[in-house]
Amino acid sequence: MGCGRSSHRSIEDIVAEEQLDCEFQRLPAYLHVSVDGFSKKDISSLKRDAELASEFGFDATYLKRVPYFNLLGVRFANQAKFHLAGADQKQAVRFAPPDDFRTALQPPAPRVNAYLQQYQT
Repeated sequence: MGCGRSSHRSIEDIVAEEQLDCEFQRLPAYLHVSVDGFSKKDISSLKRDAELASEFGFDATYLKRVPYFNLLGVRFANQAKFHLAGADQKQAVRFAPPDDFRTALQPPAPRVNAYLQQYQT
C-alpha cells in the first residue's frame, strides 16, 4: 500500500475509532495550471507530478481538462476531506504531526490548553 493510501486509511481509522462527527468523505482533488496562463514547462511539471504521485501509491491521472476550470491538470482520486470543527479538540490532536499539534488547533479552546500542557517539555 502506498503512503497516500496508508495515511488516508489511518485518518479513516481514527474517525471510525473515535466516532468523530467530521463529515469524512473521499473525493477527487485537482492540481491545475494557473488560470492566468501557463508554459510548456508547466505542462511537463504536471505530467511529472502525476507520474511521481502514481509511483508513491496515489491514484493520479494527467487530464487535459479538470472540472470547472477546463484547464490542464492532475486528478488525485479518493482524497480525504473532513472538518475537525465537529470533533472533540482532544481527538483532533491525533490528526496533527507531534511537533505541530498546537498550531493544528489554533485558536485553541480553553479546555484544550490543559490537555496540551501535558505534552510540553
